[in-house]
Amino acid sequence: MTLSNDDEKTEVLHNVEDMFRVTLEDYSNVKQTVDICGDRNGPSMFVPTDSPSMFVPVKVLWSVFKELTKRGVRVRFITEITNDNISHCKELMKASDLRHLDEIRFGQPRRHRPLIFLNL
Repeated sequence: MTLSNDDEKTEVLHNVEDMFRVTLEDYSNVKQTVDICGDRNGPSMFVPTDSPSMFVPVKVLWSVFKELTKRGVRVRFITEITNDNISHCKELMKASDLRHLDEIRFGQPRRHRPLIFLNL
């Protein structure tokens, strides 16, 4: 699939529900790879826990990751692996290729959302 500049679209989302909705819609079209880059907090946004405060769409996203893997889509995740997120990282390894990058940061210090790149 070749995209021209006319096919490209940028959409700015301001609430978490819309972000998850669009992300899940995009994942349904992926046939090759999903590349995710997140800081040390990133893994907790993708792996469900038994915590009562767990945000429900994380469970849905986790099941989508596992389904992508079953379909043969390569899921790659780059993050800083720390003692605090090691349990999430071990779970992520079940549904993705996980790589460590020391002190990964984003342009804005308060940003806690990962960057996601889809190869349709």
